[in-house]
Amino acid sequence: MSTGYQIFWEKNLLQAFVIIWKNKDAKPKMSFIGCPHLSKSELIGWIHDIYEGVKESGKKTTTIPTVLTAAPGVLDAIRGSKEESMAGAALFFHRPSVQPLVA
Repeated sequence: MSTGYQIFWEKNLLQAFVIIWKNKDAKPKMSFIGCPHLSKSELIGWIHDIYEGVKESGKKTTTIPTVLTAAPGVLDAIRGSKEESMAGAALFFHRPSVQPLVA
């Protein structure tokens, strides 16, 4: 991606989001990634990106708690993989509860 295009994209992307916090300068307390849910490839990509970032920073975990949300089947698909062990030290996973539909 060219630098000019990247700056254009980031500027427009940031303008598209409305800040809903009372104090827009407040420090974040938690990070949520995957609204509503990450696909398997997205989950694996985020795990690798975050793992490498934590490793490069010399820390053992993310600066703030980081939650990756994925459907139960996606979490099951990475169970026992190297990605699950990579994520274990740095991330929390959210397995959403399934709410039955009530007529």
